[in-house]
Amino acid sequence: MKSRTFVLFGIASPILGQLSKVSITRLCWAVLMMAAMAFVSTSAAAAEPSTGPVVRVDSRAITRLYGQTAEKMEGAVASQKYLPENMIIRWVGQASMTWQVRTSEPGDYEVALCYGAIAAAEGAKFEIASSDSRIKGTVHKTSGMYEEGPSSEETPIDKDYVQNYERVRLQGVLHLPAGVSTITIRVTEPESGDVMDLRSMELTPVAAKATIAAAEERARKSRASTDWFVEAQYGVMFYWEPNSQPRHGPKKPYAEAVRDFDANAFADMVADTGAGYVIFTLNHGHSQWPAPIESWEKIHAGWTTERDLVGDIADALDKRRIKLMLYIASHCVVEDALSCDSISSGEEAIDVHVRTLKEMGSRYGRKLAGYWFDGWDIIPQVSPDAPTPFERLFNATKTGNPERIISSNYWLFPDATGWQEYWAGEIDGPLKPATGRYIEYSAGEGLQLHALIMLEDIWVHRKPNSEMPSPTFTEQELIDFVRDITDKQGVVTMNLGIYQDGTIGDESLKRMQALRRAIRK
Repeated sequence: MKSRTFVLFGIASPILGQLSKVSITRLCWAVLMMAAMAFVSTSAAAAEPSTGPVVRVDSRAITRLYGQTAEKMEGAVASQKYLPENMIIRWVGQASMTWQVRTSEPGDYEVALCYGAIAAAEGAKFEIASSDSRIKGTVHKTSGMYEEGPSSEETPIDKDYVQNYERVRLQGVLHLPAGVSTITIRVTEPESGDVMDLRSMELTPVAAKATIAAAEERARKSRASTDWFVEAQYGVMFYWEPNSQPRHGPKKPYAEAVRDFDANAFADMVADTGAGYVIFTLNHGHSQWPAPIESWEKIHAGWTTERDLVGDIADALDKRRIKLMLYIASHCVVEDALSCDSISSGEEAIDVHVRTLKEMGSRYGRKLAGYWFDGWDIIPQVSPDAPTPFERLFNATKTGNPERIISSNYWLFPDATGWQEYWAGEIDGPLKPATGRYIEYSAGEGLQLHALIMLEDIWVHRKPNSEMPSPTFTEQELIDFVRDITDKQGVVTMNLGIYQDGTIGDESLKRMQALRRAIRK
């Protein structure tokens, strides 16, 4: 699989090429979809027309138009080849995209574009048109949490994707008539050359701006405190799943591995790392769940376990004053397979979330401190007509513990919801030095700063009969990185490769012990 190496600003050492790698999850998706994707060079021919649905424009909330839902794309524009289909649309010259939309009544809409652009794209011109109105705009170089690197210079884009995306609000309004109509964005200048990586177009109904602003303010005021998270400074994450391999010998069936998992030995190991919390995987590209959760069993019969491993881990960590958080792959919650080969979305997926979150919240109470929800960079573009679920999900996460904190992973992109407390921080590119506790702009704006890195450049240990890969940086490099974030009241999570028996690599443990001595004194 292809990965990229980046340079992390401000830390002069070998960590500078190893800390940030393209997400293995997304690369798996890219392999599955590669045959359906096209990549446009500066001399690209016209793109094939798309067959997107008619998108319902909500007159009371923000509507987002993605490449997935476009009716057609023409000219020097296409899906970016390393990412799931139409997650990003790359523009390299004159081109257009058109959506069919349906409105229940005529109205005016403010428009914002979520895109990433390098310095060479400054000044590119575009216009957005409906049947009887149009808005003109100019591209500017975007900035954000990631160090821009060579691709932000006055040179062509030579990497997989632009890393810094902004939500750019345009001047003017777009008028949409009642019924079905079209919206087209067209790049008018230059004829060729880098323009932008377009994530989405956002339509905000002018008549509902006050209502939308009130909901956003309600979300901010509803957030739980992240003080304990900041005090923890750093924690560890484990992708322990049915495909996790032992160090030696044959892999056990999942239910047997759950039965034999030594929760106390695991908690002792975590305490040895100095971690203040653990993020433990529930479902990751599969439907098996290491606990007897009835609401999950109803839709995934036979895929839960008799032992409540989650509860046993929570109890063992609690005795050591370490908090437990859970990872949920939101885009896979209704899949009945050991690989998530389609995306869960719509009402059914939201209902599954709500039922299971309420049951787990009641079951584990205050021993469950938070969630890390994956897949929210993918879900919205697949189900454009689904009602906005964020407040409903947020309220369900608080069952049994109103102080529980959550994050919805939008990866590189500006978040589409304020109903969360901290930034997911999946660092697939270099992170700029921290400036403060709360992110000031772009991806994660307004949220608690949090950075998630891979210690050994893997998420899951899937190679049979093999030792864990060595950490990609030295003790001092890890200490310096964590200090840079925590000195500004940010939080760092290290993903550690884990064997099926719940142990970790010897070298990784040594790195974490050194971090504990440095940070915990």
